[in-house]
Amino acid sequence: PLSEIRENNLNARAYYTGIDVEKIGQSMLENGQEVPARGYVEQHRVILIDGQKRWRGANAVGLKTLRVEISDKPESEREAYLESRRINLERSEQTALDDAVRFKYLIDNKVFPGQVELGGAIGIDQSAVSKILSINMIPDRVKRRMQDYPQLSQLRVACAIAQIYRPADPQRDADA
Repeated sequence: PLSEIRENNLNARAYYTGIDVEKIGQSMLENGQEVPARGYVEQHRVILIDGQKRWRGANAVGLKTLRVEISDKPESEREAYLESRRINLERSEQTALDDAVRFKYLIDNKVFPGQVELGGAIGIDQSAVSKILSINMIPDRVKRRMQDYPQLSQLRVACAIAQIYRPADPQRDADA
């Protein structure tokens, strides 16, 4: 039952477009669920490792259940995030917006001690992690709208938009 399934805060994807969720929900209504989700059991709930878009789609169209393959719980929060990221990258491109939200969560919650360790685990340098984290200056409501336009989800564009929300720095402004 959908009521017994929970999202995973360590899922690499932070945003889902309404169009994508509706599309997968409609597909499951018309064709059934062709691919099971994957999760583990914790405190009588299923925590998703893979399949959050299918779960959202099922909820959106009023389905009552989702087929979930049960597997072992990841060994650590770090492993849970890295597995989710690997799965997402194999299917579709991870956006800078998703990365910004998740990187902040991972560092704030000490899943990774800092930017260097996070970057090392996913194969990017600390300066790239820092640039991605700067996107979090953009208010969440704006990031959600940006997600609907793929060109706005690109790193360079998102970083430029983040500059609009950068706090004022009197010294920097005086030097300009």
